[in-house]
Amino acid sequence: MGAKKMAPVSSERQRWDRTYNNLVYLLRTQQIHLETLLKERNLLERRIKTQHEWWASVVRAAEDQIFQMKCDMAIEDGVRSLQAAKSDLLAGSAQGETARLKLMLDYAENELAEDHKNYLDALHQKTSQSKDLSERDSTRSSKKKGFEAGEGVVIVDTHSDVLKSEIQLLGAENEKLSLKKTAEVSGLLLEKDFVCHQLKTLESDYADKLRRKADEVDKANEKITNLVARMEELQSTNSEKDKTIKALESEIAKMEADAGAQRNELSRVNKELETFRKSRDAAATLSLRPRSPESSRPPPRSKNNDKSRSGIQVKKEQFHPKESNHASRSEKGSRGIKRETTDVNTIPGTPKLFSSSFKAPKLKHPSPSIYRT
Repeated sequence: MGAKKMAPVSSERQRWDRTYNNLVYLLRTQQIHLETLLKERNLLERRIKTQHEWWASVVRAAEDQIFQMKCDMAIEDGVRSLQAAKSDLLAGSAQGETARLKLMLDYAENELAEDHKNYLDALHQKTSQSKDLSERDSTRSSKKKGFEAGEGVVIVDTHSDVLKSEIQLLGAENEKLSLKKTAEVSGLLLEKDFVCHQLKTLESDYADKLRRKADEVDKANEKITNLVARMEELQSTNSEKDKTIKALESEIAKMEADAGAQRNELSRVNKELETFRKSRDAAATLSLRPRSPESSRPPPRSKNNDKSRSGIQVKKEQFHPKESNHASRSEKGSRGIKRETTDVNTIPGTPKLFSSSFKAPKLKHPSPSIYRT
């Protein structure tokens, strides 16, 4: 009778051991998956933090470059304003020199005209005086007669020679004065042409400098525009990264909620396993006690025991030995009962999967390998 009762208990124990081993494998696999997810989460957080720091450094470098370019442009503007003031000063001095030379030329021309007029007036006065003298001489000659006629002709010839020599002297002096004034005027004109040429050269040089500075300003403005566009692009990228970080944070919160649900599920499974272990130990203890034919029947399962197992159903196999072998194997059955009792007593308690301080890591999605049987 003992062999008949222990065989169903042994087969049931094997089924529960297989179920228990499967649950242990499931929980260990789930634990490995949770640890992998935790490592991936930490790696993702470090990567996001590193990328955010890199973008922040890029933005700071761009801002420093823009500030440096603005300072350089301010310095260049000051230099350009100084050069423009210098060119204006030089142009003003050149214009003043030109006006001075023009005044000197006008003064020389006026002086030359006045000298020429004075010379003509003096010549006219001397001519009129010589004419008066000639008229007086002619009058005197008409009063004298005969012997005085030859002497009057000699006096008129002498006065005409003196006038001719004076006219020649005045003409030579006028020519010398004209040559001198002409030389002064030509020198002033040459100096004026030189000053005008220098002024035009300075104007062309400053125009070229202003053109080059304008080109540099345009290039600097273009660089600033490109940098501003780059900064806007970086800001948009940072906003996208912030959105991604927020989405990841929401996913992490969801993973934490899922992990909480998994922890609750694990605690529930541990409670069920503990209940199952206690019921199994109680069943094994009852099976080892000597029973009467009436008490050899399996105890009826209570409703509370069925509920504690939370839907885990195990079919008991029925063992039907032949009656002819019952008498011959009674002694072997009793020995088997003793061996079963020894095996049951030597089997240690059900190993605990985790310690009391174990905390399940956060989980977002369960691994497909969890559902292996």
